[in-house]
Amino acid sequence: MNSSEDHLESNTSESSTESNTSESNAEHDLFDHLVQEIAAWPLQEGIRTTDLTMLNEPLRGVLNATVREGSMTLPDFAQGLGLSLERAEQVVDLLLEHGFLRSTETPEEGETEYRVRYARAGRNVGDLWRRVTDKIEDKIHRLELNPQLEHPPETPLENKE
Repeated sequence: MNSSEDHLESNTSESSTESNTSESNAEHDLFDHLVQEIAAWPLQEGIRTTDLTMLNEPLRGVLNATVREGSMTLPDFAQGLGLSLERAEQVVDLLLEHGFLRSTETPEEGETEYRVRYARAGRNVGDLWRRVTDKIEDKIHRLELNPQLEHPPETPLENKE
């Protein structure tokens, strides 16, 4: 090998190292951004469709793709997020912890799939129904104790008609 070939090979090697360093810096920055975004959300039991619209890319895109496809694997998440498998697994673990995803194993291959975990419709609806039911049960109880309340006595205004 002559000196120009050595120099070319040396430059190519340095260029490759610089490229890998800048790629890993970019991946590191993206990973940190994703972790911060997920950590800003409270721990919850599922995500609402409107929550998906409030996320930033690439997180919003990969979760929307998961909705469209029905499920995604870890390699799918890595590709969609633009991260290594190791970093993608850490992000997926956070999404599981924060209630955005749920995991299942496929019966055929035993591979883990991830699905968007939806919050039950109307998180406050359960409280509303509980309060309404409590009021109805209270009214029934009072009527059982005092059947005269079912037909209260006429008030003086009602007698004048």
